[in-house]
Amino acid sequence: MRDILKEVPNVAVFDTSFHSSIPVKVHTYPLPAEYRSKGIRKWGFHGTSVHYCSQKAKDVLRGINVSLTKEGPYQMVVCHLGNGASVTAVSGNKSMETSMGFTPLSGLMMGTRCGDVDPSVVSFACNQLNKSVDEVLNDMNKKSGLKGMTSDGENDMRELLARCAKGDEEAKLTVDMFVFRLAQNIAKSLVALEGPMDALVFTAGIGEHSSEIRQRTINELAKLIPSLGLDKERNEVDGHDSNGVISEDGAFPAVLVVATDEEAMIAKECIRLVC
Repeated sequence: MRDILKEVPNVAVFDTSFHSSIPVKVHTYPLPAEYRSKGIRKWGFHGTSVHYCSQKAKDVLRGINVSLTKEGPYQMVVCHLGNGASVTAVSGNKSMETSMGFTPLSGLMMGTRCGDVDPSVVSFACNQLNKSVDEVLNDMNKKSGLKGMTSDGENDMRELLARCAKGDEEAKLTVDMFVFRLAQNIAKSLVALEGPMDALVFTAGIGEHSSEIRQRTINELAKLIPSLGLDKERNEVDGHDSNGVISEDGAFPAVLVVATDEEAMIAKECIRLVC
């Protein structure tokens, strides 16, 4: 590329870069120095998507009641829910905590990834199942999560919700687990914010299009944040008629649906770096 376009700058935008603001006490793993010296720490992923969505959410918040008395940076939790999934605490323009870690395997239950499990499972599985470390890690990355919980390997949330509606117990457990772990990670993210949460943001395939997953997640969190709620009609149409706002007018925290656009964010970063 450099040989062909010699006068054109080359820019690399890393998915981890937005998370470079995560405090040391958060991104450091409590491991011996020999491990930490090799760069073994929380890096985080989905940074490009989270960066874009947090900026869009900030614009929305400026236009609704929750922003009228706001001083200082907005505090929000962004849920990127697709086949890969993560939760990120954002303060102003800074990532403060994210559910993915050294690799995208950690954190939430995902389409094919298991998310957080006890690390000792790896050695136990190697011994009990006569598998190599690489085979176990491959299973955790590509055969687990929603896929691992269903007998036919189904990992499409739309199909799983349809099965739940028909009384499928396997699908019900799978979705219950997904929602619980999502709510759990959102709650954990609140500790990393620099003030009360102004908004909870849903994005990516499931986040943008599954009103049921959003409602069930809010139901779990309302036990901790009683003021958190949804406008039923807005939620059912994914906020299309309300600029992405799916909570009621004047609600605090606000709940938003933001359509992610990683390509647009990459373009903005390229312009910022080159210009």
